[in-house]
Amino acid sequence: EALPPLRAAVDAAPRWAEAARAHAELCFVMGKTDEASKSYAQALALDANVGTAPDDSYYAESLVARGDVDGGIAAMQRALRRGPYVPGLHANLGRLLRQDGDLTEAYYQFTLELLLQGVRGPYSQKALEQAGEILDVVRKNSKNPSQHELLLVSSGIGFLDEERAHRAVHDLEHAARITRSPSGLPLLLLGEALLR
Repeated sequence: EALPPLRAAVDAAPRWAEAARAHAELCFVMGKTDEASKSYAQALALDANVGTAPDDSYYAESLVARGDVDGGIAAMQRALRRGPYVPGLHANLGRLLRQDGDLTEAYYQFTLELLLQGVRGPYSQKALEQAGEILDVVRKNSKNPSQHELLLVSSGIGFLDEERAHRAVHDLEHAARITRSPSGLPLLLLGEALLR
C-alpha cells in the first residue's frame, strides 16, 4: 500500500534523496530488486551519505541480483566503512567475495564476522561453515596461491582457541610476513597472540 504514494513522492520531488532511499528500501523488501537498485543509485547520486550501512547492504544485494557482483562488493565495502560492527555485513561481503572467486578475502571476512560477533551471533554459524568450506577447497588445491597463508592463519586461530598463544605466534608471524591481503587480519591476529 505504501509503494504508490512513495513512488509519487519520489516523482514529485526528484531531488529528495531520502524519498528515493525509502522507495528503494521498500522495493528491496518487496523483492523488486531491479527497481530497488535504480532507486538506491538515484538516492546516492543525490546525496552520497544518505541512508545507513544496512541500506548499502540492500543496495549491494540488489546489484548482485542484477548480475553486478563487482558493484555489489563495492556497495558492501561501503556498508562496512559506515557500520563496521553491524552484524552480518562481514559475512555478506565474504559471501560476495567467494562468489567472485577471491577465497582469501572471503575467508578473512567470515573470520572477522566471527571475531566481532562471537560464535553465537546471528550470522556466525553460516560464517563458520563458509570459512570451513574455503579451507577445504584450498587444502585440496596445492596450486592455490593463498593455500599456505590461509592454513597458517587457520592454525594460528586454532592455537589461540586452545590457549596456546606461543604456538600461534609462530604461524601468525609467518602468515603476516607473506600476506598480500589489505584486510590486515593476519597482523591483527598476531597482535592478539603476542598480547596473550
